[in-house]
Amino acid sequence: MKHIPSYEMIIKPLFLVANSQEEAIQKTERERNGLDEKLQMLESTLSLSENERKQQQEKIRELQDTEKRMKSEKHALRTQLEASSREMTKNELRLKSLDGELQRQKRVQNDMDAENKELRERLSGALKVNQELKTISPV
Repeated sequence: MKHIPSYEMIIKPLFLVANSQEEAIQKTERERNGLDEKLQMLESTLSLSENERKQQQEKIRELQDTEKRMKSEKHALRTQLEASSREMTKNELRLKSLDGELQRQKRVQNDMDAENKELRERLSGALKVNQELKTISPV
C-alpha cells in the first residue's frame, strides 16, 4: 500500500513557502516604498535646484543689464569729463589772458593817475603863479 502523505505534510511546507514569499513581497514593497520616498525627495531637490538655477540666471541677467547700463553711464561720464576738461583748459587760458589785460589796464590806470597828479600839481602851481601875479599887478 502506498503511503499517502498527510495533509499537514503537504500544507505545512506550502504555508512555509507562502509565508516566505509573503515576507519577500513585503520586503520588496518596503524597499520599493523607500525607493519611492527617495525618488520623491530627489525630484523635490531637483525641482528646488531648478528653481534656484532659474533665480540665479535671472539675477545674472539683471547684473549683466546693470553692468551694461553702468558701462554706458561710465562712457557718458568720461565723455562729459573730457569735454569739461577741455572747457576748463580754455577757461584757464581765457583767465590768464584776462589777468594779463587786467595788469595792463592797471598799469595804464597808474600811468594816467600819475599824469593826472602831475597835471594837477602843474595846474596848482600855475594857479598859484596866476594868483601871485594878480596880487602883484592889479589890473
